[in-house]
Amino acid sequence: MLLTQYAHSQSDKFTYSITDSVRDGIKWNFLRRIDLRTGEFSGILMRLLDNNDTVTNPTLINSIAAMALDSKNKKLYYTPMLKDRLSYVDLRTMRTYVITNNFTGLLPNAANQGNIITRMVITNEDKGYALTNDANHLIRFSTRNSRIQDLGSLMDAEENNGISVHEVCSSYGGDIISAGDDLLYLITSRNRVFKINTETRIAKYLGVITGLPENFTTSGAAVDIISNRVVIGSSTDATDIFSTDLKIL
Repeated sequence: MLLTQYAHSQSDKFTYSITDSVRDGIKWNFLRRIDLRTGEFSGILMRLLDNNDTVTNPTLINSIAAMALDSKNKKLYYTPMLKDRLSYVDLRTMRTYVITNNFTGLLPNAANQGNIITRMVITNEDKGYALTNDANHLIRFSTRNSRIQDLGSLMDAEENNGISVHEVCSSYGGDIISAGDDLLYLITSRNRVFKINTETRIAKYLGVITGLPENFTTSGAAVDIISNRVVIGSSTDATDIFSTDLKIL
């Protein structure tokens, strides 16, 4: 089963994933649960997008690449790639709720994917963060009310030596996790790691995760609090999931 996106900061042995209904598919729409001890997936828990979520061009597939777990309130937040909507699943009832159909005020575009939200996290301080592919929009939202704020573009730290958080080939996609104290870690699709200060919006490049298969590109990340490591999965290599220590990569 293709792993496409993890939820975050799960305090027990489970986390969540959005997958296709078939192995190696790209219709990332179906919610499953993962046992972090064994790596085993559950069956499909629910479908998150329905026929009303189709886009104008019928050849385009509307999928979900950004999801985040609010473990305190037992909610999973997510946004479709090609619609500017923020929703959540109440894990106690398995019902979905739409918060807004004008989440970022941007127009997600399949041809130019810079404005698409592909990274999202919920912090322990009841704040959510979502990041566009091009890192030009860091969106902060509250899980307690409807407040949504575009903080603006991330900025590369001076010591990054030309490695940019905005670079298309190496810094799009991936996922973000929260480290508390207004700090986020971005793991891009090409396994590059940036530390982000949400107050200054400065992104400091830390390096590349090593020891992964050649074709492995990170699609989702989850904090495993028990082992104090970060679990990562790929939409291009579904053979296994991996864990890393961000201090040593």
